Amino acid sequence: MNLLNIKGQLLALILVSVAFTASASETIRVFYNDANPVAKDIKLPDHIKVIGYNMDGLDNIKSEVTSLLYERIGTNPATISSDELTKAFSDFANSDEFPAYYKKMERGAFTIANAMRFQVKKVPAIIINDASVIYGVRSLKEALEIYGREVRK
Repeated sequence: MNLLNIKGQLLALILVSVAFTASASETIRVFYNDANPVAKDIKLPDHIKVIGYNMDGLDNIKSEVTSLLYERIGTNPATISSDELTKAFSDFANSDEFPAYYKKMERGAFTIANAMRFQVKKVPAIIINDASVIYGVRSLKEALEIYGREVRK
């Protein structure tokens, strides 16, 4: 790590510390999708909670479950009857595998609910302390630098 990079990391940590000192909550919510990931490119103090929300999570798990059901039925998806699909899903829902998939589905639905709660208009979106939103930034470090500059104004 070169000296310039170390100075940048220290400056970002100072900005984060100053910005978060003035607030009651210390939470960063990161809304992203598969095409627009956000890099967690800064080490934050342990008391700052970063929560990630993949907006594609629910679609991803739905696709995964659909593929699994088609594999179980073992025929061409175009020729499967709705009764066969219903039976395959019922068998899957009663299997030992289901709880893990259900947890992923629940997480995907929770992500969508939180996006609605915080009125996320596009991704990536980084919400700091449930109040300030930074859109279009794919670096946590850069988002915190922007937030720090705005707090100092």
